Amino acid sequence: MTTGIIHSGYDLDIEYLIVAGGGGGGGRHAGGGGAGGLVYGSTTIDTSTQTYAIVIGDGGAGGTVAGSNSTPGVNGSDSTALGVTATGGGYGGA
Repeated sequence: MTTGIIHSGYDLDIEYLIVAGGGGGGGRHAGGGGAGGLVYGSTTIDTSTQTYAIVIGDGGAGGTVAGSNSTPGVNGSDSTALGVTATGGGYGGA
């Protein structure tokens, strides 16, 4: 996960695209992970009196293989900014 803060001291008219982390694929001959969700829009933010946290979600880890057994992947993490959340992608099956 990566985090940051927006602060410029001015009102900003912005367009945003928030993308979450994709899900990890399952191990061996398994399903692929789902794409991370996305949210887009536009707004005006006031950075003279507020700061805005940004969190960029990680992609999910892939599944493992041990002998003839495999495990599913891991869900991707959510991304958030400006009070808006994009949901992480789902894991791939085993």
